[in-house]
Amino acid sequence: MSPDKKRTRDLTPRATNETTFPQLLAVAHWSETPETSDRVSTARLDQLLKDITRALRIPEVWNVRGLKQCHQAFAAVSSALDEVATQCLQHSGDRFLAERVAAGIVVVYACMGEDISLRSRIFSESRFLENAAPLLSSPDVESREIVLKTLNNLTRLHDSAILRKITRFLPNILKCAEDNVVELGSECQEHALYVLIRSTTAVFDDATPDPELVALVPRILRFALDMVRLLTSSLVVNQLVYFCRLMSRSPAARHLFISAPDWIDFLVAGTRAQELATRCLAQCALVELYSTSGPTGLQKGTAKAQPVELLQPGSGTFLVDAKAALDELTDLTDNKSARSLSELGRAFGELIQRDPLVVRMHLARPGSKIPVLLRLCEFATRKAGSGIAADIIHMELLFSVAKEAAHKYARVCIDKHPSVAYFYYITTIHPEAHEIVPSVRLAVEGLKQPVISAFIRRELCCCVANFTYEVLMGILRGDPQDADEPKLSFLTQATALHTGTFLDIAQPDNPRLPEISALAIHVDFLANGHTLTDEELETAAKRFSSICEMARSTRYSFRLSKECLALEHIFPRMSTAWKRWESIMTRQPERKVASRITEANPSADPFVEWLDRLCETEMEMLPFEVRGLTPGKERYGMAQLRRCSKCDTPNAALRRCAGCQMARYCDNTCQKAHWKIHRKACKASRANSDASSNQVGTS
Repeated sequence: MSPDKKRTRDLTPRATNETTFPQLLAVAHWSETPETSDRVSTARLDQLLKDITRALRIPEVWNVRGLKQCHQAFAAVSSALDEVATQCLQHSGDRFLAERVAAGIVVVYACMGEDISLRSRIFSESRFLENAAPLLSSPDVESREIVLKTLNNLTRLHDSAILRKITRFLPNILKCAEDNVVELGSECQEHALYVLIRSTTAVFDDATPDPELVALVPRILRFALDMVRLLTSSLVVNQLVYFCRLMSRSPAARHLFISAPDWIDFLVAGTRAQELATRCLAQCALVELYSTSGPTGLQKGTAKAQPVELLQPGSGTFLVDAKAALDELTDLTDNKSARSLSELGRAFGELIQRDPLVVRMHLARPGSKIPVLLRLCEFATRKAGSGIAADIIHMELLFSVAKEAAHKYARVCIDKHPSVAYFYYITTIHPEAHEIVPSVRLAVEGLKQPVISAFIRRELCCCVANFTYEVLMGILRGDPQDADEPKLSFLTQATALHTGTFLDIAQPDNPRLPEISALAIHVDFLANGHTLTDEELETAAKRFSSICEMARSTRYSFRLSKECLALEHIFPRMSTAWKRWESIMTRQPERKVASRITEANPSADPFVEWLDRLCETEMEMLPFEVRGLTPGKERYGMAQLRRCSKCDTPNAALRRCAGCQMARYCDNTCQKAHWKIHRKACKASRANSDASSNQVGTS
């Protein structure tokens, strides 16, 4: 076909006219069958989505190709959608059908919003919010539910710019939530609650909050507490307690909370909750609410939080926050303070042995006073004769300042305090090739110690697997010093044993579980000549199925790792094995996360058991929306997008690395930042591609 006759697809959407709009009304005429009369089915929404995209000739927003086209023609696509939505709101005929079409437009935007870049453009370049807000007062319950669900999905990353735009419509959202408590389902009530509390947080991000929006906050607080009584989910309780902690950092918001006795009672009740995470967050929220009121106010806050013992397992966050603040406000020279410092030092020692990450998180905070307090504690504790606690505190302080010094000091302390020194030694080492085997041997010795905690045992297992993986990758790259048969045999045996140990002792919610389980199978593949027999394939499939079953209640999904995808191109001789491995992955059933408690007994929900096991560090570091609602694949069948190799952002229009054609990036900034890590793999990929091309040319 000649170039002048070559046909290209027109990406320009069709303008709505006298024919198009009635066509859209016709496709929105939903038959009132017993299955769909009460609630809109997901299948019907999917069909409406396809009908709208077909009628307007806009890209198929439910797949990656369509989202890429939306990047190229966003102005035209958003203009067509906004024009239809405006016509729906101004339609004087059948309001029911017109609002259903407008709700369908919201669904289209929801699918586009799965792409982070498109999400920002939706709120900055389209009239999405202006056209969606009127549907919150629609008599059609389904339309209101669609808008609330979409707003919740589009705000779950807490983008401050998006939340500030939504605050303009905070009165509409609040009125919809208050007026429809009975009509909205429990899931939709959660959607409304989460949108309200995120938007409220954004109100106080400004130095001078809008007085009209501030006046709405007491109503929002009352509504939130009503939802606690209606929704039996402990997830909602934790969301609200976390919300209190965020709001306590703003003076204006803090005043609103202190003047609301119901909320103080709610937080005090939270300190007596069964769930560990709820207790810790409620304690911190109470202390932070009163922390700026001077010594009297702080003592008042700590007195309210006192029902939970300071040294009780799991109360580490409260211990750090409350006691540090108290010691800053008291005279540290008198005998009473000296005794409290030595007691606090021993408590820190116990806390660090249970979970070093609790203290480490506070050490990393900008402007944290914790390092100063820890030094005082170390001195007082050593003077009081508790050398173990003092050494542990010293290692933690060194870790926050100079990891090399912490590494040396930990090596000295291994014989005296193996329960925690092993952890510091392993986590502070970045070994060269000649140091890997000694490091793995030391980790293996640590795993034999009966006194180490389950947390440190899991970390040591991870170190064994990761160090072994580095050696095996060096062998595949042709590094001669790694091709030592005894060393390779020792490493693979250690990995096979201790990744199995990790999988046996890890909780289903452990964030390293997918990584280590995939790595265990990965190492098996590499150590067995880069090929798979049918028997090995069957064994791998069984192992993977058991891992999926073990982690079925978590939010983590198993997918082919970036390393596996890169290896298929870097090492052509492994391509057959990886394709067969990928076929194993795709055969696994999808796992779903429980979104809320649906039974009368809260303990019947597996998600509550998972939440019970969460430590306070995970609760604080993870955005709270990850513990609640619908996973991506349950939202209108949205596209599963590739992620940036640097920042892990989902995007349909990622740029490929020109060298290896494998890595993908949002823009030049991400690519430059990732180049130091990616450089070796990129060069190896190009070398293998050139070698393969030359071999084909020779043959």
